[in-house]
Amino acid sequence: MAEAKSIVADGRGWTREDRRSFYDSLTVDQLLARLGNWSPVVRERVAEALARRKDDVMGRLIAMLDAKDAYTRDGACRAIQMQKDRGAPAVPALLKVFRGDDLWLRILAAEALAGIGEPARSVAPEMLERLARGGDPAKDPRNMEQRYLSFALFDKGSGLLSKSLKGVDRDLLAKAVRAGLKNDDGRARSSFRSVYDNLTFEEIK
Repeated sequence: MAEAKSIVADGRGWTREDRRSFYDSLTVDQLLARLGNWSPVVRERVAEALARRKDDVMGRLIAMLDAKDAYTRDGACRAIQMQKDRGAPAVPALLKVFRGDDLWLRILAAEALAGIGEPARSVAPEMLERLARGGDPAKDPRNMEQRYLSFALFDKGSGLLSKSLKGVDRDLLAKAVRAGLKNDDGRARSSFRSVYDNLTFEEIK
């Protein structure tokens, strides 16, 4: 009964007609506490609410990346992603998460780095290497990490390298593209179209 009440409570404060006022009425401390909620929907709404504010919460979000609770680490990645270029100070901490053992958190860290944009371009080579290498067949048989890395790097408009390939090692890029085009997911393969938009005709050949 208590669990059912908790689930109902987590869904309160959001309707199609009014998606913001409840979360915008919460204090920063209340929002940050909810980043550790079991529900990914609640974490997403909190991340959006924090992004709408001018409060500098980056230090606290970075600290949450080291939390013992997986939900809290997940929520921190989501929130940093939505802070966009304000998330620049989190790049080293996100790179540490990206190098970790947790597959889903690596994916979330990659998405957060893509959300930060230009200040995070320095990590692109490591992301390309991971994409080119592909996943562990035993732990990631469908290459889902490669799928999400394709989006994080090349998705039109939001990918870290979708607008420019300036300074990107072409040999590493080619390896990543060749590997990614073999991914099972059609949307992942289609994300590579931004690569061709940013190459010369000779490079495409």
